Amino acid sequence: MKQKALLTVGSLTLLMLLAGCVSGIGGGSSQNNQASSVGAIIQTDVVPGHEGVPENDSLIKPCVPLGTYARGMQPAWHVTVIDPTTGDKMTNETVDSVTVSLGDGQTVQTEFHSDEKQWHGCVVLPDDAKTGDLQYTVNVDIGDKTYKSSGSIGVVEELKA
Repeated sequence: MKQKALLTVGSLTLLMLLAGCVSGIGGGSSQNNQASSVGAIIQTDVVPGHEGVPENDSLIKPCVPLGTYARGMQPAWHVTVIDPTTGDKMTNETVDSVTVSLGDGQTVQTEFHSDEKQWHGCVVLPDDAKTGDLQYTVNVDIGDKTYKSSGSIGVVEELKA
């Protein structure tokens, strides 16, 4: 009986982790025909930007996902917005704006990149950034609706190999 319970808990944990990879299904209806009544699927990757990557660390590469950032590094948010009805990536013709609100009060503006159909935005972490988890919320505005997806990155004084 214990094995069955562990398998169920393990399966639920796996499903929760998989669901976290594509998060941010917003509710409500939208005035825009391309956005379904379910909302939008928000997929977010946080990757190192080009600023502050340690020179002596060959393992850290810009644009390769990383969960922890040192003070002085530049986390970059790559946001894809997907129409849940069609599965198509939405563009700046449908989405009014995408911003990232950081737990420290900063707002990261993004720009739409038509070649990737993604919004990109980044910020350099200040030298006095608080260490620990930095919460963020991705805000997607479509018509009169705002859809949100949240996550966090780790902030440390410096990365150690």
